[in-house]
Amino acid sequence: MTTSVVTDLVRILTEGEREDVDNQVLGAHLRHPAGEALSALAVVVRDGDDADRGPAYEAVHALRTSLAHERSHGTGDDYLAAGAMVLDIERALEANRSTREPADDESEG
Repeated sequence: MTTSVVTDLVRILTEGEREDVDNQVLGAHLRHPAGEALSALAVVVRDGDDADRGPAYEAVHALRTSLAHERSHGTGDDYLAAGAMVLDIERALEANRSTREPADDESEG
């Protein structure tokens, strides 16, 4: 369950489909312990700007913590895969930030 949501978020981030991150993507998964973190991350990805990067990383950290807890009490395989995808989310957030920075720098320079 978590893996598919994280996969969706990674796909949306890497393909730039920010408008697709909404409750339809997450709705079926919000009962999962990581659902709150995923929801918060989705809002930041959809609506956020560079100032919201901190909350996005906090959401990623909360998700990582939840996955680690679930892994220690669950089957493990899905959570390991999802944990690896959390790193992809972090990279995608950083890439999104990096692609916006040059435009900001040019307007200042």
